[in-house]
Amino acid sequence: AETALKVSDSALAVIAVPAGGGVLRCQSSLGVQGLQAGQEITVSATVSTVIDSGEALVVRNPAQVFDDEVAGKLGSVLVFPLGHGTSDNGVLLVARAQGAALFNQSDLESSAMFGSRIGLALDLARVNALREQNLLFTDRERIARDLHDLVIQRLFAAGLSIQTLRRHTPDPVAHERINAVTRELDDTIRKLRDTIYSLRTGEEEREPLTGRILRVVRENSRSYAVTPKVALDGPVDSVPEEVAVHLLSVVSEALSNALRHSGGDEIQVEVTVGHDQVQLLLSDNGRGFTEPAQVSGLANMRYRAGLLGGSCVIESAPGKGTAVQWSARLS
Repeated sequence: AETALKVSDSALAVIAVPAGGGVLRCQSSLGVQGLQAGQEITVSATVSTVIDSGEALVVRNPAQVFDDEVAGKLGSVLVFPLGHGTSDNGVLLVARAQGAALFNQSDLESSAMFGSRIGLALDLARVNALREQNLLFTDRERIARDLHDLVIQRLFAAGLSIQTLRRHTPDPVAHERINAVTRELDDTIRKLRDTIYSLRTGEEEREPLTGRILRVVRENSRSYAVTPKVALDGPVDSVPEEVAVHLLSVVSEALSNALRHSGGDEIQVEVTVGHDQVQLLLSDNGRGFTEPAQVSGLANMRYRAGLLGGSCVIESAPGKGTAVQWSARLS
């Protein structure tokens, strides 16, 4: 948009893409009457002609393209597609100031070449992005396969070996310790399987975040008598994936701590999504403790919050349970 604005000696340049329903969505805008990125523009018959035909067009009356408020400050408008006629790269609209020279045939021919080159660059960028995505998925599949074939199988074998130790000792304390280690291994295997699932799932196939939160809670608490209560508030499924993966890890870590160490019979998991952040509150009515800084996994939870511009606070007192408050910014 900046290059087009300077080269064409225009007062306004707008790049817009079809958004369906007879509207365009502004992606970039520069000039005296700039539009906001994301702002919708009603598609006039003139612009629709350019989109359908793939041919550039000079419009002498700006009111045929823009609304009255914008058009009142402008003169002629040059509208041309970005790419060939069947591409979906959108259109570029450049408008000169009111009273300035009109766009001519030479400008029209130059715009066709300019738009074609921009479209080619966009198409190449799209192809490169798809190639990189394919390489990423291939690498993820390899990592997932290695985790399943090497790590999980060894952990499972280690768990079976530990269970055989029962017959070598009658000590009930030793039996309880064996049970605890076995549960730890089972939890680790479940988390690894979740990781493998996420590595093998594409964006379009991924389970909504609400379902993944419920699944994490269900699978972590499967071996315990306590059934955590879950409350979800706000547009949880709209949380960006780069935030969601950290949120799920923190839910799993904090819930695992509460189930194993709190001794409580009530655990509450609350996820609230606001305008610009997501908040997690995980609380229990267990025994509590005097040194929250010693909570298992606290450094990891704080690190994840810090990466996302959020915070992690743990409040606890003997006999009054524990509350983990974790937050992250959505952008």
